[in-house]
Amino acid sequence: LGLTPRRGVVLEGERLVVDGRTIPDVAAWAFAGAEVGGSGELVAADEGYYLARLDSVRKGGIPEFDAVRDEARQIVLREKKLDALMTRGQQIAAQATGSTLEAAAQAAGLTAQRSVPFNRIGFVDGLGQANQAIGAAFALPVGSISAPIRTPDGVFVLRVERRTNADRSEWEAQREVQRALMSQQYQQRRVQQYLTNLREAADLTDRRSEIRALLRNVETP
Repeated sequence: LGLTPRRGVVLEGERLVVDGRTIPDVAAWAFAGAEVGGSGELVAADEGYYLARLDSVRKGGIPEFDAVRDEARQIVLREKKLDALMTRGQQIAAQATGSTLEAAAQAAGLTAQRSVPFNRIGFVDGLGQANQAIGAAFALPVGSISAPIRTPDGVFVLRVERRTNADRSEWEAQREVQRALMSQQYQQRRVQQYLTNLREAADLTDRRSEIRALLRNVETP
């Protein structure tokens, strides 16, 4: 299909996040008795569809250091890179306060990027989803320059150009539709968990060949 699989790691009770996008329902499926190597149902999200395969499951607890050595090294390297970016971000923010964000970015060899309008929960290209930068965008006064904002994936200096406040009357008008959709999603998750648990606990005996033999011996009037 011309698609590229992505890998993600999630802890029980948390949401799966891959490439900055929060993937719904997959974590609940993975920890509800799914078999290693098995694939789940097609999951619908606002930005597309997801099909997950459970590659491995590890029990919780404190792991041996040798088992997480490479992962720990990557975390330390990433944190050091973010430390360096924070210093650079402070310089850009200071310059932008005295001129413009575009001019400060150009002086640092970067290009200021303009986002499309977004809400608190959606994925934003270049910013990610449900992180510190998204939260800061809704707290920053319009027109002002932010201090450098550190996220797990990078450091951002923001300027909010405009903000459209939520209209409560519009939300009230569609509240019942939203409630029905959320109820339907919850019901689908519960049914999926029930079927998964049922398959795990089932003890079946295949007697189809016996039934077909009996049917062949039935006399037709």
